[in-house]
Amino acid sequence: MGKTQQLFDRNLGKFGKIAEERAIIALQDDAKLDITTKALGLAGKAHASIIAEEAGVLCGLLEAKAVLDGLRLKANFREGGKFLKGDAILEIEGNIAEILKRERTALNYLQVLSGIATETRKLAERIGIGRVAAIRKNHPLLTESEKRAVQMGGGLTHRINLSDGYLIKNTHLEWLGKKEGLSEREAVGVAVEKALAYRKKSKHKYFVEVEIMSLQEALAAAQTKADAVLVDNQNPVHFAQIASAIRKINRKIIIEASGGITPGNAKAYLKAGADFVSMSYLVMRSRPIGMHLRLIY
Repeated sequence: MGKTQQLFDRNLGKFGKIAEERAIIALQDDAKLDITTKALGLAGKAHASIIAEEAGVLCGLLEAKAVLDGLRLKANFREGGKFLKGDAILEIEGNIAEILKRERTALNYLQVLSGIATETRKLAERIGIGRVAAIRKNHPLLTESEKRAVQMGGGLTHRINLSDGYLIKNTHLEWLGKKEGLSEREAVGVAVEKALAYRKKSKHKYFVEVEIMSLQEALAAAQTKADAVLVDNQNPVHFAQIASAIRKINRKIIIEASGGITPGNAKAYLKAGADFVSMSYLVMRSRPIGMHLRLIY
């Protein structure tokens, strides 16, 4: 495992319980009472399968199992595994009323998260596993699930939340500079020193990264002991110039490209000197994978 993956990819196992608990809340929100099934008086044992309408990479099984708890389940694929159109993703057995009550919530998780995993895998297969990361632009209360979907697709998780890494952003630098009367370059150096000192005495031993938006900030960041520098909102040509200037000073610091990155231009930033790219596209713009529930008689 390279340094980038060590710093920017999290073990998400400890977040599984959180995702399951939130899935139960989602079920209660949608299906506290199914008045249609109740009105029709449907009852009896049933068999069903969740069928893929197209090929993809599976994610959302953790949440779907939590939603379908109490029913007999057989998963035919693991998360991160590829499936084809027509494959039975999950087989379900139990009371028909319970199956019908829970199907939509389970499908929502499987479709949305598999869509993210699928889009990430497509990109990772083109630019390399572990060379794209999700950022903290995500849907509220779905952070852990969506980060796992990116990971299942071959991407990096980056920060899960604000306690998961020291990312010094331009807003931090602006405030620090004005309050302490520091120049642009001085603010970068002081901010990194503060973060490193805090990390040393804290239990939070995560990466220290500084976001830069100009060549002057980049040169200042390269002279610090930060683990990484995030070069934000630059086109590939300007990014290459900044990355080259950083490398002349510091060959060990990790360089991340972010801001306006898409699957279409990601490779250009890697060629321009980025160790990895980060984007909101994978989580916010991936299309859900088509799936449906089929009753088996």
